[in-house]
Amino acid sequence: MGDFNSILSLEDKHDGAAVSTCETTDFRSCCSDHGLANLNYTGYQFTWSNGSVWSKLDRVLANSSWSSSHSQVHVHFGNPGAFSDHSPAIIRLESHHAKGKRCFKFFNMWAHFSHISERVTRAEIALKAHQTALHSDKDNLQYQALDAQLHQKLLTLKSVK
Repeated sequence: MGDFNSILSLEDKHDGAAVSTCETTDFRSCCSDHGLANLNYTGYQFTWSNGSVWSKLDRVLANSSWSSSHSQVHVHFGNPGAFSDHSPAIIRLESHHAKGKRCFKFFNMWAHFSHISERVTRAEIALKAHQTALHSDKDNLQYQALDAQLHQKLLTLKSVK
C-alpha cells in the first residue's frame, strides 16, 4: 500500500496533460508480473490533487492468495485534510475477536483548550465538507480557491492549538 506516483489507466487521471500509454506500461507490467490487483475500496477515486489535476496515485494492492485469505478487508480513501495533498487510506481487517470495554480518560488540559479545539473542529468539518464538494466538481475555480483558504485557516488554528 502507499503512494506509487504512477497511474494504471487513463481513468486514473482528471485534467492536466494527457496520459500516454508509456506512462502506465511499467506499473501495469509490475502489477501483472507479481499478480497484484487493487483491493476493493470506497471513498475517493482520485487520491491526490494539486487543486486542479486529480490522479489515483495511492493504492492498496494484494495478490489473489492474500485476498482470498483476508476476505473481510475494507479499504476507504478519505478526505485529504489540511496537511496533505493525498487521501488517507484506512484499512480495516475484520476480526471475530470480542472487543473489550475501554476506560474513558479525561485530562484537565482538554478543558483549558476547549475553545480552540471547537474552532479547530469546526474548521476541520468545513474543510471536509468543502473537499467532498470539490471532489464532485473538480473544475470549479471558486471551489479550488476556497479550498486553499480553508486549508490555511485550519493550519493556522492547528498551529495555535
